[in-house]
Amino acid sequence: MGDLVAYQGEPGAYSEAASHRLFPGAELEPLRTLHQVFDRVASGAVRAGVVPLENSQAGSINETYDLLARGDVHIVGEAVVRVDHALLALPGIPLEYVKRVSSHPAALAHRPANSLVGALRAFGKAALPRSKRPSLRARTLTAVTTMETRC
Repeated sequence: MGDLVAYQGEPGAYSEAASHRLFPGAELEPLRTLHQVFDRVASGAVRAGVVPLENSQAGSINETYDLLARGDVHIVGEAVVRVDHALLALPGIPLEYVKRVSSHPAALAHRPANSLVGALRAFGKAALPRSKRPSLRARTLTAVTTMETRC
């Protein structure tokens, strides 16, 4: 097992930042789902797992609570990670040229109307039908996809 720690998300996700904070120097294993993280921890394949439990804007992560209720793993630490969102585009692109907003659904669900995310949510609802707003599994993949599409 060694010093391997699993986290839910892609490299660059907030769970990765929390993993670095909780387990400095550990080798990290990104996993796509919360179930995968819990299963790896319960089986002893990894030293620990880092998953989101609460989000100050979106609320409780109910799936995490459901998996904790199984009783095969328990909480041993906590990391608070500041969440910052940004609208990414290539240099020099004015906002009025933006035709598609891609993000993880949780990012667009954040509630503050006066925040950038709130503005993007309103923009997305007004300018794009839901079918034209692809849901990507992580904002980090959205950024990579944006750059790979244009470069």
